[in-house]
Amino acid sequence: MHKDKLEEFLNGELNLEDFKEKTENHSVERDFVDSYEKLDETTKEEIPDFNPFAKIETEKKKRFVIVRRILPYAASILLIVSLFIFYQNSRTLQSEKQFTAEEMVEIQKNTELALMHFSKELNACLAKFEDAKQIQQPVDEIKSLKNIKLEINNPVKNFKIN
Repeated sequence: MHKDKLEEFLNGELNLEDFKEKTENHSVERDFVDSYEKLDETTKEEIPDFNPFAKIETEKKKRFVIVRRILPYAASILLIVSLFIFYQNSRTLQSEKQFTAEEMVEIQKNTELALMHFSKELNACLAKFEDAKQIQQPVDEIKSLKNIKLEINNPVKNFKIN
């Protein structure tokens, strides 16, 4: 646990006061903080503008600057993607047409006319088919006469149809 606090302090996540509060009295970490404060006071007398945490603070600022630079780009990409998805959804909704009552009546009339025309053509074809059957009937009679065998001696007695 002490190593975790020391790591947090060295990484810049804890400042000196927080680190001092979290350490126990008469511990190694507390001795380190006390000696560090004494050293800091002596260096401030020699160099008044010295900041021992300057490097840590600049690294923190760099992290925040990077996040602040990347965040608008990520938000703009997210916005573009969401607009594209919205456009695609609205486009598919527009392609599905809803017919009004007048259009439905017109479609129904056109369908009835198409069915009547189809019925007329079908009746004409069936009539031609019946005519073809009637034309075929004499040919069938001739074929049936061909299959009749007559005996010459007694034609009425032995009349056979195959």
